[in-house]
Amino acid sequence: MKLKPITAIAVLLLVVASLLVAGCTSSPTSSPTNTTSSTQTGVELSAYRNGTNSSEFGTLYQITVKLTNNGPGNFDFEKDITFYTSGQPVTSRVTTITAGAFKIKAPAGNDFNASSILPGSTGVLTFGFESAYPTMLTYNDGNNTKTVQL
Repeated sequence: MKLKPITAIAVLLLVVASLLVAGCTSSPTSSPTNTTSSTQTGVELSAYRNGTNSSEFGTLYQITVKLTNNGPGNFDFEKDITFYTSGQPVTSRVTTITAGAFKIKAPAGNDFNASSILPGSTGVLTFGFESAYPTMLTYNDGNNTKTVQL
C-alpha cells in the first residue's frame, strides 16, 4: 500500500504539533539563577588576628572581620565565610558583633541567631576559635570566591 504525499505531510504535521504541545521543542524562556546566599555585588571584607580571649569555652583565638555589604542582596556570614587551618575548614566556637550597625534579617519566630546581613550595613564581627588561629578565610562576594590570608 502506497501512502499519498498529502497523507505523509499530514502525519508529519501531527507529530510536530504533538511535540510542540508536549514542550519537547520549545526553547528555554529564562536563564539559570544564582543559588549562592550572598549578595550579587558589593561585599567588602578585611580580616586580621586579634589576640586571645578567655571565655567559658577556654582560650579563644580571635579573628576580627570588618564587613561592608553594599548590596543589592543579603550576605550570610555563616554560609559565605569559610575559615581554614592547614587547608582544612574550621568552625568558630563563638561569633559576636563587636561594632557597627549591621542590619540583620531575623528568621521567623524572632530567633536572634540571625546571620544574614542586609544591604547598607557595615560592622565588625569577632570569630573565636578553640585550638589555633585559622591561616586563611574565603568568602563569596556573589561573583567570585575571594581569599584573605590571616
